[in-house]
Amino acid sequence: MKKIFIVLLIGLFVFTGCGKKNNQVKESKKGEIVLTTTNGTYNWMYTIEDPKIVGYDSVKNDEAKEGKITQHFYFKGLKAGETKIIFEYYNVVKEDIKETKYFDIIVDKNLNVKVK
Repeated sequence: MKKIFIVLLIGLFVFTGCGKKNNQVKESKKGEIVLTTTNGTYNWMYTIEDPKIVGYDSVKNDEAKEGKITQHFYFKGLKAGETKIIFEYYNVVKEDIKETKYFDIIVDKNLNVKVK
């Protein structure tokens, strides 16, 4: 009877995964840069100084208010380290840069992105 109980107990651990680490992947925090644009010919273009550290994830545009659109650019950590992201407010028709913004980026060991 004792042997059957031990075998059942071992089977329970094996089939329920007890004693194993949880293999769920924790999502790291993305970095967000918020900029404003208009419906004109200028658009924000970005350059990542070291694309091995951080990469583009997505952009979300809020609804236009009073002719302005708020854009949320999201970047994900790829490797721990520091880099810069440079945004240029660029007119593709005139090939003109109206404004340039610099952002310092820090990616920690958990791939969380901090924008300074």
